[in-house]
Amino acid sequence: MKLESALKHFHPKSPTFSDASTSTAPDRMKGMDTAAALGMAESQAKFGITAFFAKNNVSNEDKFSTVEELTRYARRTVPKLISKAAGNKLGQCLVILSKMAFENYARSAASTCQCSECEGKGLIKN
Repeated sequence: MKLESALKHFHPKSPTFSDASTSTAPDRMKGMDTAAALGMAESQAKFGITAFFAKNNVSNEDKFSTVEELTRYARRTVPKLISKAAGNKLGQCLVILSKMAFENYARSAASTCQCSECEGKGLIKN
């Protein structure tokens, strides 16, 4: 099962209001099969599944927990010289870097972002 095909259970194109099956094949994946597969994958790679769902806008909680986990990882692996230079602002710096890392991961060719300098006007006054 591909992760991309699991997304259709979170964002269906059109609901079916009948009890008729769309496929009669005996090996067709049902909703419970998909839930079990996602549960097994999450038990082995919680951060990966959470980051994938956050990237695909399944829930805002996934975005928060992904940035939180990235911040924990950054805190564990930050070089001593950087922590010394940042001083008491290290925590804020790591949160900003984690948010930027997640935004970079979640960005696609269709992503749009408003510039913080010109606020979308395309003009910067000095």
